[in-house]
Amino acid sequence: MAAPKYKQIAQELMAEITSGHYQPTGRLPSEAQLVKRFDVSRPTAAMALRMLQDQGLIVRRAGSGTFVRQQSVAVDNGQRKIGLLVPEINETEILEAICGDLARLARLHDFSLLWCAGIDDESGERSPRATSLPSTSDPATSQSSEESSPSANALSDSSEDLDPIRVASKICKPFLDQSVSGVFFAPFEHHEKSRELNLRITDLLRQAGVSIVLLDHDIHPFPTRSEFDLVGINNLASGYVAATHLLKLGCKRLCFLAPPLAAPTITHRIAGAREGAFTHEDQLAEFQVHRLQPDNDAAIKPIAESSDAIICSNDRVAATLMQTLARLGIAVPSDIRLVGFDDVNYAQLLTVPLTTIHQPCRDIAVVAFRAMLDSIEKIVVPARHYLLPGQLVVRESCGAYQKR
Repeated sequence: MAAPKYKQIAQELMAEITSGHYQPTGRLPSEAQLVKRFDVSRPTAAMALRMLQDQGLIVRRAGSGTFVRQQSVAVDNGQRKIGLLVPEINETEILEAICGDLARLARLHDFSLLWCAGIDDESGERSPRATSLPSTSDPATSQSSEESSPSANALSDSSEDLDPIRVASKICKPFLDQSVSGVFFAPFEHHEKSRELNLRITDLLRQAGVSIVLLDHDIHPFPTRSEFDLVGINNLASGYVAATHLLKLGCKRLCFLAPPLAAPTITHRIAGAREGAFTHEDQLAEFQVHRLQPDNDAAIKPIAESSDAIICSNDRVAATLMQTLARLGIAVPSDIRLVGFDDVNYAQLLTVPLTTIHQPCRDIAVVAFRAMLDSIEKIVVPARHYLLPGQLVVRESCGAYQKR
């Protein structure tokens, strides 16, 4: 299902804003010009501009027109600085996309973006590396002088030997040394000491007066909420959508597959899928949850044989599972149907294009940046939890296009 027309217009205008298209004057097209350009009604054009205004990207001046917003946060010397801390960026392609959009927004708002990539020292732990990114860089694909950003599992081969206090101090040091105004932080979730690391990192930043906006998930397990703004998708609702879609296609035996160290976001997806399976208006479905690796042939075979459909915790799991099923001679979607989460770039390029829940990465980045600006400007409001809707993208893997 396509996004509303006003939202499509807003996204195109935002892409033009971030590319510097409207410089040096900063003046955007009028409503009348947008009506002619996009062949829409005036209220639709007005809604698109209102969306950008609400996101803090533009200002509308009566009698003058619409202009790119110029930020005026005072700094003592030079360019303003914000940090980006995504220690598990290699675990999901979605974080790469969000980081790329945050880098472009930083350029638009005249911030220098400091990216802390992880760890590596002689002791086997890793010391943080910070890279001051060019405005047009994508943090997900940029490299430091030594190597690209590490995954969380690279923290240490021996989790029990890791000292969260020392590691957190090393991770935060580049941000504190550079006096950043705020840090976007996607908390650890795949490491055995994730909770301790997240608490130490946020405590050090908070004590230094650094604004924090969390990406994707909280530092506390559900239902506890931290004191920081959080931006992500509504995983509960997305899980529900995935399950009910399969039920409408006639599936009666659903399974949710996730790795053993699945993140808190996955717990929400499971809860939503379970709710969909047990409350669907047409039928009551069987629902099972399996936490294991998707390339385990021996474990996957009985699961596939006893299920109509498998909901995977993310697209990477779904892609690996598809390979496993092929080795086992189990065809997708004729023998079993698959649904993933994230809608990464390769989802539509798999042997069987993957039905998945799309994450609105650009919207997540815009909302997160607006929250960061509010925090830096000391706009005092309670901690906000922004849950953006995921969108079901139907492709062949769910069997929706099979001949009946």
